[in-house]
Amino acid sequence: SPAVDWLLRNGLIEQMVSYQHQTGDPDQYPGQVIDRDLVDGTLDVAMAWGPIVGYFAKKSATPIAVVPFRPDATGLRYDFSIAMAVRFGDKALRDRVNGVIDSSRPEIQALLDEYGVPSLPLKDE
Repeated sequence: SPAVDWLLRNGLIEQMVSYQHQTGDPDQYPGQVIDRDLVDGTLDVAMAWGPIVGYFAKKSATPIAVVPFRPDATGLRYDFSIAMAVRFGDKALRDRVNGVIDSSRPEIQALLDEYGVPSLPLKDE
């Protein structure tokens, strides 16, 4: 993962504590575990997928700073676009979905903000 690559490149891999991604136990969701361990001081820093971190940081009674990683000089990326897809060749549906996304942009951004999802400015294509 990009986080592990960063830890390796910065000589911090020995200080890493790994958490199981999917336990099947709804009381052991990784975001909740990380939030708990940050708040109680077991962890000083946590690296996880932005939407999970943002959601639990926003819900936490204790302030938690969310700091997105930026691409570094080596070209290692930490931010990725999210896309929607439709079945191949269905241009009408693709255009309809794109239209809904474009016309709903403020509502989509408000929903992302409500859940604490960190986002970066869109790049011009």
